[in-house]
Amino acid sequence: MKKTILYRIAPLAAAAFLAAPVFAARGGNAITPPPGPAAGQHRNPVRVLLHCLRVVNPSEDQSAAIRQILADAKPALQSLHENLKADRQTLKTALDADSPDPCALGTDLLAVKGDREAIRAQIEGVKAAVEDVLTPDQRNRFDGCVAGLLAAAPPDAAPPDGAPGAH
Repeated sequence: MKKTILYRIAPLAAAAFLAAPVFAARGGNAITPPPGPAAGQHRNPVRVLLHCLRVVNPSEDQSAAIRQILADAKPALQSLHENLKADRQTLKTALDADSPDPCALGTDLLAVKGDREAIRAQIEGVKAAVEDVLTPDQRNRFDGCVAGLLAAAPPDAAPPDGAPGAH
């Protein structure tokens, strides 16, 4: 009887002893929740808009109008994003040069800044067009959701590699 108990308890004790460093390395919590909006998951403004539209729960007519607004804006946003990628690559190439030219770096940096401002303006235009479709109550909930999610994401946080919006 004593040997049976010993054979059952000993492996459990050994497993607990070996697992203790793993639990300690994770801060004592082996199960961590996935990152949510408060953790900066919705850093991409377009994703924020789409998430908040789900929260607002628009009618079928509103949904159709919003889909059309998003479809109309998609080519322009894609073009602006491609320009931003090209300008970022140009800036990176200039930075990686053996002796970078300060004037070229400044010009490239201003181009990237201009691209980002153009994208931001385009997204603001889309947001305004979407808000025109919503009722005043939906508009208030939409604005509150957008403000909350964008405020929850730290301004210097970059999206994880491979995530949409990661460059």
